Amino acid sequence: MKIFNFLHIRLQFTVEVGIDDRLSFFDTMLLIEKQSLVFDEYCKTTFSDRFLNFNSQHPLCHKRGVIYRFVDKIMRLCHLGFSNLINSINIF
Repeated sequence: MKIFNFLHIRLQFTVEVGIDDRLSFFDTMLLIEKQSLVFDEYCKTTFSDRFLNFNSQHPLCHKRGVIYRFVDKIMRLCHLGFSNLINSINIF
């Protein structure tokens, strides 16, 4: 990693160590179960559960994009064994 960090002063790499076979990466939690990777939704403690208000003056394409992205994230990343999938769908 030191080699990569010497390439450019503004580009620095770090290593994050997982705890209890879990590693958060952006908005995804990677879990190791029975020697396989399982994906789940991950939200930081600062996440407010608020989204773009549909009655706002934003363009309709932005409002649809929020819903499409959220549903796409649920369908692609969440493992069916987690209750977060059901809780996330109940938001809408």
